[in-house]
Amino acid sequence: MNKHLFRLFCCLAVTMSCCQSDDSSENLLKGLVAIETKDYYDAISYLTLSINQKPNSDAYYNRALVFSYLGDSCKFCDDLKQAVNM
Repeated sequence: MNKHLFRLFCCLAVTMSCCQSDDSSENLLKGLVAIETKDYYDAISYLTLSINQKPNSDAYYNRALVFSYLGDSCKFCDDLKQAVNM
């Protein structure tokens, strides 16, 4: 639980420092909250919206984690590659 809270805090700190648009930041935050509550399909939806609004490595990385939790290794790898490329 502490690792998840720390990860959430780090993602929020990076998100706020990158000056993303309000909608993108809001969707990223909603996605992170959905991950914490294990609502993985909502998390994918919010993170995808965030990526569509303003692509960033945090959103790709967190969406990759969700795909990993769901056992989708292809999408997991694709999103990790996108996160690294950013």
